[in-house]
Amino acid sequence: MIQRKKVGLALGGGGSKGFAHIGVLQVFEEEGIPVDYICGTSIGSLIGGHYSLYKDIDHLKSDAFSFLKENDLDLFSLLKPGYEKTLKNLQFFLESVYRDHRFSDTKTPFSCTAVNIENGALLDIDDGRLIDAIFASMSIPGLFPARFFWGSWLVDGGVLNNLPVDIVAKKGYDVVIGCDLGDIEALKQIEAKPTRIDALKRSFIIMSDDLTARIKKSVPNAIIINPKIVVSTLRFDYALSKKQIVEGEKSARAKIDEIKKRLK
Repeated sequence: MIQRKKVGLALGGGGSKGFAHIGVLQVFEEEGIPVDYICGTSIGSLIGGHYSLYKDIDHLKSDAFSFLKENDLDLFSLLKPGYEKTLKNLQFFLESVYRDHRFSDTKTPFSCTAVNIENGALLDIDDGRLIDAIFASMSIPGLFPARFFWGSWLVDGGVLNNLPVDIVAKKGYDVVIGCDLGDIEALKQIEAKPTRIDALKRSFIIMSDDLTARIKKSVPNAIIINPKIVVSTLRFDYALSKKQIVEGEKSARAKIDEIKKRLK
């Protein structure tokens, strides 16, 4: 009996663009593309962790949109007085989704990345409580406080690796797929002197995309899905999120033939 090829999926970081990951996963379900392992970074860890735990795309959509209906989420608000309320709402949401579930409870093997700011190491977390690991993976420096987990202070995995296709490849999966939410071309032309926040945001995008380009070159056989979404990555909007899911579906379908060919 011929054993089918194993598929590893990397879900990259990208803030509110992460809703495109939902569209990708939905197309994989519809097309019968197996996913044997998911590694997520930042918003990719949130989406990937939920799907790995429940393996229910409708449940994932329901939780995501319920949160957006109840919360006007702009991550820039974390820079303003009263930011504690936003953090508290996000913490409550994650607790309601993940409760005390651990990595060992997932239906699909899952891990997520975070960066140890004590020694600069990139961690591939695959043990412990999901909520602790995922919150660490999505703790953007300067917006979220560092999270203490695995015996160290951790921040967003995107600081060092925003598309962990290399981590998936090193684990020996036959077909490596990455959903890359970055796109340097999405930066609009500067028409006026950028504010300090504008400069910070653009600099982070530039650094992240440069690192991602190098990582993708290190895994030349990876199939990269790259949804084209031009929005603020820090603003979560209900209507736009639906459009991002559609773009994720569109981008995934464009790669389906290539994926199925590689699975043969």
